[in-house]
Amino acid sequence: MRRALAILVVPASLALALPAGAKEPVHGKVCGRSGCASFTGASLSFAGTNVFYRQLSPAPYFKVTITLPPNVIVPWPSDPIIYVPSKARWRVTMYGTPAWYDVPDVDAAALKRAIRGLRPFRAPARWPS
Repeated sequence: MRRALAILVVPASLALALPAGAKEPVHGKVCGRSGCASFTGASLSFAGTNVFYRQLSPAPYFKVTITLPPNVIVPWPSDPIIYVPSKARWRVTMYGTPAWYDVPDVDAAALKRAIRGLRPFRAPARWPS
């Protein structure tokens, strides 16, 4: 009986792993004043915590765009995301309303790798509304 159970469990676990591996990765592009770089593996989460911030003092920043795979249907901003690495926050505009969020760890790691060698845009006098 012990052998039969092991034989049944292994194929079931392989079958569950196949759909996850078949998913298309989420692609992104991050741009600064010196150019752009691509990255993969965005989390599709806006916030690393459940906190959002109304204001953030101006600082050097990058613009991030995320391209969703055709099989993913989630509300996602059409405007570029403003990413401020020195504060570990980004501004996401949903339905016309911008808000600042903590960058999720997965995205922060991908962006950190992508911006190596890029120079950010200069800090604006104030963030556009």
